[in-house]
Amino acid sequence: MKITKIRQNTILLLPFIVLGVASCSSSSVTKYKLSFDPNGGNLSQESILVEEGKTANLPTPTKSGKTFIGWYTGWNKNDYKVTDSTVIKKDLNLIARWNTYDITFLNGDNSVFKNETVNYNKKVQEPQETPSKAKDDAHPYFEKWDFDFDNLINSDISINSIWSDEMCYQARYRYISMYDVNHKEIFFTARFKDSYLNIPSTEFSGDLAMFNFFASMSTGSVSDIENYYTPLGFDDICSFGYSQEETAHTISYAFAHKKLNNKTDLVSIVVRGVGYGREWADNFTIGKEGHHQGFNDNSLKIIPELNSYISKYDTSNIKIMVAGYSRAGGVANLLANNLLITKGVYSTDNLYVYTYEAPMGVKKESAIEYPNVFNIMNSADLVPAVAPDSYGFKRCGVDVDIYQNNIDDLIFKFDPDIKIDKFSPDKLYYPTEPEYVKYLIKLLTAPQEKEETSISTREEFVDHIQEPICYALNLVFSLKSSTLEEIMSQFSGDSSALIRILAIMSSDYGLYEFLNPYIQNDGVEYDENELKENCYIIRNFLMEGPGSSLISQISRFPRMATMHMLEIDYILLKNYLLNK
Repeated sequence: MKITKIRQNTILLLPFIVLGVASCSSSSVTKYKLSFDPNGGNLSQESILVEEGKTANLPTPTKSGKTFIGWYTGWNKNDYKVTDSTVIKKDLNLIARWNTYDITFLNGDNSVFKNETVNYNKKVQEPQETPSKAKDDAHPYFEKWDFDFDNLINSDISINSIWSDEMCYQARYRYISMYDVNHKEIFFTARFKDSYLNIPSTEFSGDLAMFNFFASMSTGSVSDIENYYTPLGFDDICSFGYSQEETAHTISYAFAHKKLNNKTDLVSIVVRGVGYGREWADNFTIGKEGHHQGFNDNSLKIIPELNSYISKYDTSNIKIMVAGYSRAGGVANLLANNLLITKGVYSTDNLYVYTYEAPMGVKKESAIEYPNVFNIMNSADLVPAVAPDSYGFKRCGVDVDIYQNNIDDLIFKFDPDIKIDKFSPDKLYYPTEPEYVKYLIKLLTAPQEKEETSISTREEFVDHIQEPICYALNLVFSLKSSTLEEIMSQFSGDSSALIRILAIMSSDYGLYEFLNPYIQNDGVEYDENELKENCYIIRNFLMEGPGSSLISQISRFPRMATMHMLEIDYILLKNYLLNK
């Protein structure tokens, strides 16, 4: 009877127990909030609650004349699309994406200047026409648009015009992206105001850094130089070294003049850093003593022409800018060094120097940290790390490292179509990309078992490899551009390229047998025996010397090359200036 009573009580209490359990179970269910930003569209509900691990019926916004693409967690590379089948595991703020967006440019009086329609995640082009401004305004000169035209468009935007009481000159620069999958054109707008030179030369200027960067980009031809400087208010534009036949040990550069505020003469010097050929061999002509021989010899060729050029102006009231990118940066750095050690017109007070990705070339004992020489560099780029510090080289002036750990995200935000390989760290040898550069230099300059292949010292480099490399490069850069493109197309930088290189280098004279037909077909004059001997030395250096360490890294070559590209420098420099 006792047991029966308990069972009866249990049966009576069962509904309440079930309700209690259900109540406890219900209170333990986690729900997440999905918040919706229609991004200019129309939507009846701002948010919904969804149980953890469940999917949601997402609302569909509307927008006149637009097609809804979907809900996304943001605009960055790692953000993703959320659909009705997405399992919800956390709170989410979702943004609507549309197929196109409306861009409105406003005049100085807030009237509409022009309208544009831009596809999602594309850039809007900066107008080349000048907007209008109320005549009675105290700021009569159009300066720029209040917008960063490197931004990718993902919403409707109204862009205001900014006006100033000082004239702002502008030049349009066109660049073909090498790392965009479509090799599309990229447009940059360079600006120059006389007031840029109001600061001391020893004060780093973002305006001058960007102006001289664009100047360095524009050195491919005489017409490029003129198209850059003329709209920016410069005159007396003189180019040197462009009309002569491409030969080794030459240097191309340009001068341009501007009258600042109708009183001070400004002379801009830019050394060619793009589009050169056989003179590239001077990168490897380092010499056994003193400054880097190739860079220094070329810098000294500029000085007499510069002295003659500035003599036309009032040298007691003159300012001078020097700029160069990559190899030209090394020449520009040595030019600045050579100008500053002389007494006379040139001094730290009137010489403004900006170099970009410049290799080291000043003899260490003579490399003064001039406060007016700024060497802008990406420490993930191999070029600024050569010639090695162990060879006794430095840059004069101050190094400005613009490398950013989030470089891949910055590149994606600049252009999602740029395709670059990922960097793979090694915890033991190179945990970061700048450390990888140091690792490569260490590999290249490590002592070798075979003395004839070692380049651990400057003297060994000159004795063992300098002449063969310069000889081969002079011949290769004498080939037609179509031939060079054909050769380069065979080495894509992946595993197949490694196999191709190893196949060529498998025999003592494989490199010679590879190059010889191209050189013959293009009609370049040369001595076959000399080519054969030099190719043999280079082959041994690559296969049995420190060059083998580079071949072992060939899968990283595309990434390494990317780190030296102008557009990557631009992205890093711009981000550096924004956060400075």
